[in-house]
Amino acid sequence: MNNNDNEINENKNEEPVQNNVEQKKEEVPMETVKNEESSKTSSTNKSNTAEPAIETVKSVAFKVLDVLKKAFFAAKNFVQKNLVLVIVAIVALVALIVGFNIFTRSPKDAVKDYIKAFSKADSKKMEQVIDFVGQKAFNDCYNKSNYDYDLEDFNDNYKDITKDSDEVEEINESAETFLENFEKLDTDDLEIEIKEFISVSKVKNSNKLTKVKVKVSVKKDGEKETGNITFYTMKKGLNNYIVGIEDSSSVL
Repeated sequence: MNNNDNEINENKNEEPVQNNVEQKKEEVPMETVKNEESSKTSSTNKSNTAEPAIETVKSVAFKVLDVLKKAFFAAKNFVQKNLVLVIVAIVALVALIVGFNIFTRSPKDAVKDYIKAFSKADSKKMEQVIDFVGQKAFNDCYNKSNYDYDLEDFNDNYKDITKDSDEVEEINESAETFLENFEKLDTDDLEIEIKEFISVSKVKNSNKLTKVKVKVSVKKDGEKETGNITFYTMKKGLNNYIVGIEDSSSVL
């Protein structure tokens, strides 16, 4: 009897342990399932959120393409219906660009014109390319103490000279004398060629002046010489004019 009673008691003690183990075994899978379900739900929500955004981008892209397509066909139809008007507008634009280039003179163009006028002793062309008032203003910038030009004074010098009608008249008279003597130069055997534009730069102390440094080749009486010359041009209106020359090599 005692042995049976002990066995019964042992069995009773073992049953709760087994039940606890089974419960723990069952609990673990439940948590895992919950985690898997939540991850699936979140991924589903993300995909559901991304899909409307993608559709919106597609919709906007198609609308933009549609607008561009309509604009292209509208322009095409306009050109077909107004072909003559379009051609006239294009010709007018080209003429405007060409005319602007013809009636404007850059610093480089001013130097080229000066070299051409000098090589042929063409006084008319020389008169058109030199601003004699500007030349006087440039020469007045020369500082004898340091043998250099104080070009920050150029703008004020030029303004002061143009206000003095007597000085302007005197400058014009001197210009006439210079041109008369210039056209008498013997240039039959003179050839001047610009070999290279070394540099073109704005003068820091004057918004009117541009410094153009060139390499020139001069052939006179069969002898050829090459050197560098620095020109200073002044912007007036649409054109540039020669106002100063530094010829350290004395090739001209």
